[in-house]
Amino acid sequence: MNRAKYLNDILTNFEAEEIISKLPKLTLEEFGSEKMLKKHNSIERLNMQSIKNALLGGEDFILETFVQYEKIKDLITELYISWAFKKHIYPKIAKEIIEINSVKTYIILYHEAIIVNLLENFFFHVTACSTAEEYIVDIIEYCYEYAYKLINVNPKIGEKETKKAISDAKKEESELEEMESKIKDLQLNIGLSSISIIRYITDHLNQLPFPVRHHMMDVKDIPMILVALMEYKPWIRRIPKKNAQLSSLKDGEYEEEIYENNKWQKISSLGIKLPKIEAQIWICLFNLFMNQDNTKKYEITDFRKSNLLRLRKYMNDNLFDQIPPLQQMYRALEEMSLMNCNSSPSNNPFIVEMVPTLYNNLNQGKKNEKYYNDVAKNILELNFKKSDKKRDMDLISEIYNYDNIEYFMDDPKCSNCGKDASNRCSKCKNEWYCGKDCQKMCWKKHKEFCQKLAELNKENEELDEKKKRVNIANSNVNKILKEEGLQIKDNKIEILEKPLENLLIKEKKSQNNKKEAESQKKEEIKNEFEELD
Repeated sequence: MNRAKYLNDILTNFEAEEIISKLPKLTLEEFGSEKMLKKHNSIERLNMQSIKNALLGGEDFILETFVQYEKIKDLITELYISWAFKKHIYPKIAKEIIEINSVKTYIILYHEAIIVNLLENFFFHVTACSTAEEYIVDIIEYCYEYAYKLINVNPKIGEKETKKAISDAKKEESELEEMESKIKDLQLNIGLSSISIIRYITDHLNQLPFPVRHHMMDVKDIPMILVALMEYKPWIRRIPKKNAQLSSLKDGEYEEEIYENNKWQKISSLGIKLPKIEAQIWICLFNLFMNQDNTKKYEITDFRKSNLLRLRKYMNDNLFDQIPPLQQMYRALEEMSLMNCNSSPSNNPFIVEMVPTLYNNLNQGKKNEKYYNDVAKNILELNFKKSDKKRDMDLISEIYNYDNIEYFMDDPKCSNCGKDASNRCSKCKNEWYCGKDCQKMCWKKHKEFCQKLAELNKENEELDEKKKRVNIANSNVNKILKEEGLQIKDNKIEILEKPLENLLIKEKKSQNNKKEAESQKKEEIKNEFEELD
């Protein structure tokens, strides 16, 4: 069920412009601060609206506003800062910050994935590629890093899921291990989004400067990475069936799952349909390999030839039916097999190369080690130990509510049978059922939990109502004190910096009021005399 068309705008044009125009720049030291959490909420809302625009095929006014206020480069810079936090800062303080606030820790790590997702939406349009200017090379470098990680971490057999299938009495994971597991899931998501970004850049390669093409084709050799991804297929994994031996899995003792639409599902659910990520890779290879300007500059060596020819075994009628232009690529590969190639590429001294400055500045290792140690200590002390946990959780909960994200979630399943559900428990509003029969069967188990959850929801509603009343009362008190030239600071009443000016204004107002009252009295007396005459 596609619910996107029923989704109201999360942000209007004017709200988006107000948010984007005031997006602050973050430093590495500010990660975990209140400023960072507020910006994360803003980026999350902008990302949701951008996804909604993409689903409906309309104009992406989020991108247009980012371009208008020249914020694309700032977004790419913040992406690298997030990457630097995860790579250089997080390992130094992981145990401490998870113990203090594990939810906040995950949100900080998740911030990188949100920015990548937003950039993935943006780079579908050539406007984003041209606006990024020299930072486009940094994006290619970043995407290459994560694509390479996908090859090295290949989840053909999911270890965590294997242990669950074999042992029902599995020990609970520590918070640190659980966070590491979530980080692996984030890396898979970021890696797949990175492949999509590379594909979108190749769509617009002819409209970008030549050094961008040189960096992608010759410096990073993206085609070779894509060939390796097609062979390893990290988006497919094997899950052992019950009673299977972990040490030696044989055919028929495991099930294959595929990562599609941001979740693992049985590969049989796709049928003959090509997975989205594979389609992205094939289109990317076609853009790079079949473009005449690219092939003229991309020298085919023996190594490149042997790797590219390995693609032929994956090209069949089913693939050609879904992506017909690949038939041309198959013929080109057949012709390549008859070519004689050099063993190594020749050097061209006249190429002007673009350097990924953001990547180089944040990845200098030992040179920045002392700086990273100092930043880690400051973040731990200021943004975690001394932070208000309740305030942090309030900021995090602002964006993650049913009104905003329910349309982006999977369709609800029945708590009893697991089928698609359309009826929700009216009391706790937490459990879903496919019908009354399943609801009745689950009622004995659900009754106690339902009552407690309903009471908790009621308490939260009452607490929110009290907070609103207190806020209104506080605003009224502050208004009265301000009129008297006073203010509340550190739970003490103090005189404002310009009390005399406020008193003079107040005195002038009272004098004007007296004059108006006197003039009204004179007017009334005059009217009385006129009536007597």
